Amino acid sequence: MKRATTAAVFALLFTGLILAPGNATAATTLSVTVGGGASSIAANGFFPNTITIQQGDSIRFSNPYAEPHTTTFVPAGTAFPPLIVPGPSGPPQFTFSPQAGNATFTGTAPVTFDATKYYNTGIMLKDSTATLTFPKAGTYLFACLFHAAPDATGAVKGMTLSVKVVSSGTTDTQAAVDTRAASELAATLAAGTAAANTVAPPASEKLPDGSLNVHVVAGGETAPAAGVDADVMRFLPQNINIHVGDTVEWSNSLDVPHTISFGYGTPAPPLVVPLPQASGPPLLELNPQVFAPAGGPAYAGTGQVTTGAIGEGFAATSASLKFTKAGTYTYVCLIHADQSMMGTVTVAAAAAPPSVPVVAPNTGTGPGGGAPGGSWLIEAAVALAVAGGVSLSAAKTVRRR
Repeated sequence: MKRATTAAVFALLFTGLILAPGNATAATTLSVTVGGGASSIAANGFFPNTITIQQGDSIRFSNPYAEPHTTTFVPAGTAFPPLIVPGPSGPPQFTFSPQAGNATFTGTAPVTFDATKYYNTGIMLKDSTATLTFPKAGTYLFACLFHAAPDATGAVKGMTLSVKVVSSGTTDTQAAVDTRAASELAATLAAGTAAANTVAPPASEKLPDGSLNVHVVAGGETAPAAGVDADVMRFLPQNINIHVGDTVEWSNSLDVPHTISFGYGTPAPPLVVPLPQASGPPLLELNPQVFAPAGGPAYAGTGQVTTGAIGEGFAATSASLKFTKAGTYTYVCLIHADQSMMGTVTVAAAAAPPSVPVVAPNTGTGPGGGAPGGSWLIEAAVALAVAGGVSLSAAKTVRRR
């Protein structure tokens, strides 16, 4: 009996040594969202923007919204690559840089992270995923090439994620990650909505020909003081009313480009066009159908007219369109059509000039004694016409004048 008890105790102790907390922890995968949005407000952040994991754990990055992002890591001492570069033909052709457009890890299988190498998801569209496994302790900074940039000191600001990998100690659970992510996303969306509510288009003005030039602001963004980054994907105001002959001027002073495009159905043209290369993956060209203007300076309600991309760093920060036919016309931003960035222009017939009654001058009665319904000036004209052999039609012309 004693020997059996001793054996049982030994077995329990042995099992305890094997399963004791902290001696062996199963690797896990935590999910981080890359961006987010709602109601045409794009939240540009990793949610949450910090995470602590155990050595050997993985992070699954996923983009739940229509705004594109990247998840990018560069080794110490290396600059983040540019997002857009001139294409093989030079301007106005532009492409995403190969470093930004090409993926080094995706959602097909986890990739083991090495802090001495460059990592990039490529352009993450809605529902894109990618997974990294972190085998070594350290703190690593990831950034989105669309929405982050170095400041004057070289520190990367904007849409960033700090990943802390520890060999022991407290780490995040998925529940904790989700709670922080929801709170940070809500704060960003609220700041974006507040930014939209503060946009006030300039007052409209009358042009030399008497028509109006009506102003619309294309998009908006949160102020740096807000501490978060959100883009307003709306036309402000969204719906306007004008008359035939009036002009609408759209302006965008921000670095997020927009287009004003009439006559485009769904789906919108693709934002990028793959350019096959002799070797390696294709270059991703910014589609000229989206980014270049087409259709002329006026719109009569038919065909396709687009301003191309307007915004800081592009060919122009404003564009105008004159409307020459009555009707209600819907337009979209081709870059952000999938975020419901659209507006309407309702064009009414040109306002008729005010009716001014014509009153004949009081010139007296003259010959004929001021017969009812007549004028001595008319009678004199007829008399002169008869006397001079002028036709009656000429006399009528004098009367009309």
